[in-house]
Amino acid sequence: MNLLFALFFLFVATPLSAGEGGIDPLYRRSFLKGYEAYQDGKWDRTVKILSPLKEEMTPIRDYLLYYLGNALLKEGGCQEARLIFRGLVEGEKESRWVPAVEAQLRGEDPCHPLPDGGPPVRRLVCEAVASLPEKANCFFSARLYQEARDLYGHLVSQPYSTGRQLFYLARLSQSASRSEDSETAIRANEEIRRLRPGTKASSDALRKIAFLHKDRGDFQKAIPLFRKLLGEEKTRGRRRSVWQEIGWSHYRLRHYREAAEAFRQSRSEEDSPFALYWEGVSRRKGGEKKEASRLFREVIERYPRGYYALRAAQRLGILKKTLRVWWPDRKKIRWERAPLAIPEEDPLLEKIRLLRRLELNGEAAIELRRWRVRSGLSVGLDLRGEVRRPIDEDPDYPIPHASFLREKAKGLDIDPMFVFAMMRQESRFSERAVSGAGALGLLQLMPETAWRTADSAGWTGFDPDWLYEPLTNIELALLYLGKIRQEVGKQWYGVVASYSAGEQPVAAWLKMRKGLAPLGLSEEEFIEEIPYAETRDYVKKVYANWQAYRWIYR
Repeated sequence: MNLLFALFFLFVATPLSAGEGGIDPLYRRSFLKGYEAYQDGKWDRTVKILSPLKEEMTPIRDYLLYYLGNALLKEGGCQEARLIFRGLVEGEKESRWVPAVEAQLRGEDPCHPLPDGGPPVRRLVCEAVASLPEKANCFFSARLYQEARDLYGHLVSQPYSTGRQLFYLARLSQSASRSEDSETAIRANEEIRRLRPGTKASSDALRKIAFLHKDRGDFQKAIPLFRKLLGEEKTRGRRRSVWQEIGWSHYRLRHYREAAEAFRQSRSEEDSPFALYWEGVSRRKGGEKKEASRLFREVIERYPRGYYALRAAQRLGILKKTLRVWWPDRKKIRWERAPLAIPEEDPLLEKIRLLRRLELNGEAAIELRRWRVRSGLSVGLDLRGEVRRPIDEDPDYPIPHASFLREKAKGLDIDPMFVFAMMRQESRFSERAVSGAGALGLLQLMPETAWRTADSAGWTGFDPDWLYEPLTNIELALLYLGKIRQEVGKQWYGVVASYSAGEQPVAAWLKMRKGLAPLGLSEEEFIEEIPYAETRDYVKKVYANWQAYRWIYR
């Protein structure tokens, strides 16, 4: 009796029931040998082993057809592979492989082997763009700022219209500053002032020049530029921000009386917790301790529960007392077991269970993530019908998926409350949240960042839809936070800033700021000098959330 007849007899006589744990030993051995051959790149062996199994109706038939079809393509068997792929599309409509296979069948070269995963590398995509302006814009959008800077530097030397020149100069300034080339950024803004004197564009360029000097620690040059800018700004809000920068520059030069006066001038234009707090710090450092304490208390009264109120309470030595007033209802986490209605019969669940029995846990995890997105049920790989949940949560500071998050965070030495603080700021706990930039889910991960993180962790088959599934989103975010800590250090503020703005800019800020003052920068000072306003604000809000979480959940 030949092998094909033996396989047919075994599967007809003994139907495979994945849900009951029955899997034919001969099928198991053959599939796993074929899978191993495919992973090893042995295409002829893959075809030889898997071809006799292609008609068997099992929960993982789509896997077998995909590996067999792609192995045939790599062996040059185009027509036979297309038949296999058509069978997969027609008979396995819910398979994870269908989109890739359909694209293959419709493509210009349907005989080219399918890639094994991952989005295209953006650098290669941009380099393939023919038009120089479009290529520069592509690099800029991909955050490849050095490449963008070089191309915009070439474009500004071309005889374009003034409007087009201004656009390229603005992009050159942004690309250069984000690649730590402040000299090129300053020259670009000086050229904008030459082309558009007396306009808002000219004032904006002067502001950027002043900030560029400030951001690289040249406060002596920044102060007169900010003072010049005061005469060009038309609104109270803009003048207030300029006074704040003058105050900060004097503070960094240890001119504490001048700093306090500038912060006071800022508040006379339009009040802010920043100016009120840092005037207090400047007056304390200048010897006016009583006035400083009055200002700190005013911050706490006027801006309760905020970042600067927390800092002011620390300065006064009354942080615990203040937290007790703001959040008197503290909680000790207690747990309950909550049942989940997991369907007993579901083809995808059968596939997951069968993949696990084959010890293909990586493939099982992929299918589980797909199932969780589809079903809306967040369960682990063991598919237990219950979940561990906290009994009592603060409505303003909830702790969703706490058991899972705590378990995963512990392995990475990350404070779970820190992650909840980020989650609160990122999405307000909306699992379907989408940012304007395209970040997804509870912890607002960019799909490409998530794919890189998943790839480095050994995950395969990444699908951006997984980011809408809370457990997957949390796990990928934790892995990404762990990666950031390895690159920029364990200071929480560097980690949070990197999560918001990217690892490279923050690594550069950290490197540059180490030598700016004899004793370096304090935590508070570093946060205030984060160049991106959005990132700076994000770090402060995460800090405030984190303090609340650590106090509430004792």
